[in-house]
Amino acid sequence: MNKNSNKKILRIIIFLVLVLLSAEQIAAQQKNKLNNQYRLAKAYEQAGEFHGALNIYKKLYVVDPQNINYFLALNSVYLKLKDYKNSAALILSRMRKRPKDVTLYALLGSTYYISDKENKADSVWDEGLKINPSNSTSYRLIANAAIENRAFDKAIEVLNEGKRIAKNSFIFSYDLAQLYSVTMRYEKAANEYCLILTKQPTQIESIKRKIANIFKDASVKPKIIEAVKEYYSDSSQPVFLDLLSYLYILDNKYEDALKLMIKLDKQTVKNGSQIFNFAQNALREKHTGTASEAFNYIIGNLPNSAFVPRAKVGYARALEVSLDKKYIKEIPKWKKYYAPVFVEQSEYLKVADAYLQIADYYSKSEIANKALYRMGMVFYRRLNNLSSADSLFSLVINNSPFSDLAARANFQMGKIAVLYNNLNTAAIYFSNVLKNKRSPSNIKSSASFMLAKINYWKGDFNNASKKLNTIIDNLKDDNTNDAIQLNLLINTLKNDSTDLNMFAKADLLTEQNKFALAANVYKELSENKNIFFLKDFADLRYAQLLTALNYYPTAVSLLTNLISEDKFNLYSDKFLYLLGNIYFYGLGENSKAVNTFHNLLEKFPNSLYFDEARQMINLIKNKTSESL
Repeated sequence: MNKNSNKKILRIIIFLVLVLLSAEQIAAQQKNKLNNQYRLAKAYEQAGEFHGALNIYKKLYVVDPQNINYFLALNSVYLKLKDYKNSAALILSRMRKRPKDVTLYALLGSTYYISDKENKADSVWDEGLKINPSNSTSYRLIANAAIENRAFDKAIEVLNEGKRIAKNSFIFSYDLAQLYSVTMRYEKAANEYCLILTKQPTQIESIKRKIANIFKDASVKPKIIEAVKEYYSDSSQPVFLDLLSYLYILDNKYEDALKLMIKLDKQTVKNGSQIFNFAQNALREKHTGTASEAFNYIIGNLPNSAFVPRAKVGYARALEVSLDKKYIKEIPKWKKYYAPVFVEQSEYLKVADAYLQIADYYSKSEIANKALYRMGMVFYRRLNNLSSADSLFSLVINNSPFSDLAARANFQMGKIAVLYNNLNTAAIYFSNVLKNKRSPSNIKSSASFMLAKINYWKGDFNNASKKLNTIIDNLKDDNTNDAIQLNLLINTLKNDSTDLNMFAKADLLTEQNKFALAANVYKELSENKNIFFLKDFADLRYAQLLTALNYYPTAVSLLTNLISEDKFNLYSDKFLYLLGNIYFYGLGENSKAVNTFHNLLEKFPNSLYFDEARQMINLIKNKTSESL
């Protein structure tokens, strides 16, 4: 081959390459143009200008009829314009080229359904299923189309047909359960969830959450429980014991739940873990009797279980919480301050003894420390034996000085030191809480507030204010509101140190439950006409402490005089609210209480106590009608 021939071939190759490159460039430009047109049409559609979008989509579909996005967009606009005829025609034309595309049958059925041709829609959907009756995806596509059109009964029919032919029938059960729930056929929904569990027991937690959503109607609960019982009877799978126990808990039938939980433990883990978790939950929900029974079962029947030590603490704690129910009933919650309440002291001593046995048996362990701490709280809060409580908290700290229990014990010892008026010692304990890296955030917060109050009680107002500002900066702090109030008091009155010192002294006496002594100081301040802001606060505290001391007539007289004064008072609405409570709870004068609360509603419509006053009126009226 000569040189001229080679040159000709080279020229041809170069020409062809240039042609191909040019064609690719033209195609890319064309594609960009189409994409820009498509985005423009979408913008029109989103703006609600459907006719503008329609014209562009039509042109795009003519240019590229194979593009699925153009097809779907065009059909969507037809439907938005309620042009069902053209929507059907568009889909049918595509079906002629793709007769086995089930998606097109789903779309066509939707068009017919929206245009009120429900029978025709059903027929088209059924035809779509016949294309490949063994393909589970087809049933899901058609069912989804029916669901989108809220044709729930049709969707259920389709899914049940798919379930009948599928090798793994439960794959449709989630969708069916959801549809049965939407259509309020809760028993059938429960059956589907149970079917899932027979094949996939690991889904138990998910199924629990879903059944909880439908387990609300009182008439439905027994039917769902019966359905689960039948599945357990047929399969003997332990997972249904778990579910059934959970349903009994939701139905507040803890004793029935415990029986099943014991049976479940025997069939599965056999170590008491599930019974222990159940007992903890029962204790949190204040089902103390069942919790005690569960803890006791572990102690008595599973002596080698690793949960026995914690079960012993739990058992003692359940006894304590059971007694606390009686204690709480005796607390006059309507009072800001009240004298320490003591009930069932002999029974609380038995609880303390139970904790002592645990602490002795598991000496110097974490379990022992928990028992010692709880024992300390019983002596402190329920038996008023401060010296014993102090010794027990000290043991907790010595056994584990850097634990979270040590932080809690330091805090309680600080509170006891305040009661003994040992403020410097108290400050050391509260500081220890802040130094402990494992201190719970709420305990740290309260310790910081107590340190600020100690500065305040000692007359060191500048340092008290600095500590309070640190608390105030953290808006999530539980003590923020109290810190703001105290800081406002200090900053407003720090130039009048004599009166502020008197108020701080009364506050400390109040903290120490020395209400009579504190009341005398507040009375002296309230009678001082030359102090304004502080006088209002002193009036309030004096009234609150008279109430704490059960001096109700004196408190009523004071509050009545304060309310009748013409001058502005920061706490006028609070005075009325307290007066109403004294009439109702303290003196049993219901009509006067109602009148007082009505007075608050009329005079202070923006008061923080407005809603509470209305609730009190309703409470009194209901109690009055019940007694008739």
